Amino acid sequence: MTMRGKIVFLILFLVTYNVIAEATIQGVVLDGKSGMAFSGESVVIYISEDRSKPYGQTVTDEKGFYLFRVEPGFYYDVYVRKGEPNPNQRTKESVKEDRVYTLNFNIIDDSTYTSLESDSNIIWIIGAFAGIVILTIVYDMFFGGKKNPSKKDLENERDELKRTINLAREKYHKRELDEESFRNIISAQQTKIIEIEAKIGNR
Repeated sequence: MTMRGKIVFLILFLVTYNVIAEATIQGVVLDGKSGMAFSGESVVIYISEDRSKPYGQTVTDEKGFYLFRVEPGFYYDVYVRKGEPNPNQRTKESVKEDRVYTLNFNIIDDSTYTSLESDSNIIWIIGAFAGIVILTIVYDMFFGGKKNPSKKDLENERDELKRTINLAREKYHKRELDEESFRNIISAQQTKIIEIEAKIGNR
């Protein structure tokens, strides 16, 4: 094979490889209350390490479905241009060739609520856990026969609330919890912690 032939072969190989070596990121954008599809919504994808310009952009179809063909080897962030700030999700791994990654969005009142298909109940789990802790504290204070809880009891209650905050923070950093829900959980728990610490200080 001549040198020119080798160069042409190499170019054809690289072009063919780039066409074949790809992965798929797809999902649906739905109303979190009614389950109805959001059609015609703008969906933008970025390589996570480079937010300077979008990697691609599309709109959802009549079923709320979107799809991107992407280059393997990167984490990707998908944004739905709806609400403020825009709901977004990141792939859980650096995408691999020929794999399909599903990122579904369930949007409530144009808020930032989103859910990965495999983690759609995580917000409810954290909220329920926080609710149980708060209800337990309220019950103990008013109905548990401990009208004047000891300093140790108050410290235990405070520590439980701090564990709830740490759990929420861990889920938020893993992008398993959206920013609005994270802030609501943190605000509620920190208010209660301040109240408890004030009582501890009076002991």
